[in-house]
Amino acid sequence: MFTLTLWVTLQTLDENVPRHQDRVANPGLVLRPHATEISFNRSDPTGYGRYTQQLHELLQRYNDSVQQSNELCLVGEFTEQDRQPVKKVCQFRRTCFSSSSALRDHT
Repeated sequence: MFTLTLWVTLQTLDENVPRHQDRVANPGLVLRPHATEISFNRSDPTGYGRYTQQLHELLQRYNDSVQQSNELCLVGEFTEQDRQPVKKVCQFRRTCFSSSSALRDHT
């Protein structure tokens, strides 16, 4: 009886949605350093250069040229994508954040 109940339950699940998740997804854009402690001298750019390089590499995928292939979503407009196996992604452009985007600061 238990096996039959389990089989019926599994038949109701969608094939395109993962059944098991061993990790909780990140809530947003997160940079995780390889070490738990970061130390550098502010007056020596070579000491923190690799950290800024990692940040620039991380932010490259949010450049306008890369985001052009994503959907242009309007504010307040929502689209239902439940039945589609491949979901559309809205544009998330770095230029929207002006001075916080790190586009002009190359240090």
